[in-house]
Amino acid sequence: MGINKCAGQPSRADSNRKIIEAARHLFTNRGFHQAAMSDLAQQAGISVGQIYRSFSGKEEIIVKLVEDEIGSWKNEIRCLRRREDFGQLAAADQLTSLLLSCIAEDREAISSEIMAEAYRNPEVAAAIQSFCLFLQRYLENLILAARPGATPAQLSCARFLILYIFALRHKSMVAPGLTIQKIRTQIRHAVAEILDDLAESDQR
Repeated sequence: MGINKCAGQPSRADSNRKIIEAARHLFTNRGFHQAAMSDLAQQAGISVGQIYRSFSGKEEIIVKLVEDEIGSWKNEIRCLRRREDFGQLAAADQLTSLLLSCIAEDREAISSEIMAEAYRNPEVAAAIQSFCLFLQRYLENLILAARPGATPAQLSCARFLILYIFALRHKSMVAPGLTIQKIRTQIRHAVAEILDDLAESDQR
């Protein structure tokens, strides 16, 4: 008969989550490649050996962190979709909410690290490209909800919106002088203009 795990002993999933959360905090402040595994162990309050029992090395931790960040973003989008399904949120409001979620200040540094890592790590690049396809399909559906019968040219606006989203995700680099309140106002104006442009193109 096997020995039962003590009730207070954390599961492997709990330990992995603790490591990933510690990595997020550490990498946000120091960057992926400026932080040593010993730094991560200290941040997580565990030994380096415990980390290596869960992950093969820093590269795997980075990939898992990227997957976690993308998963969180996908969950936000799914929540917006559900609110649309229940008639709680129109397409324009969904798009505004999505864009506003991109300006969270606590995510900018880690997002910059992830984008830089994509140029070095094919696995990270593939994860980002896959997410962009997911995001493009979602945005195309939003355009169709706002403008039923949208043409392929109008649907291509989704790719422009992805560029806009990634620029917002790195706002302090792209537009360092803009305040959060100013960006919020500009986002609302931009959404109205985008949908107005689509409506005008319907009439041409």
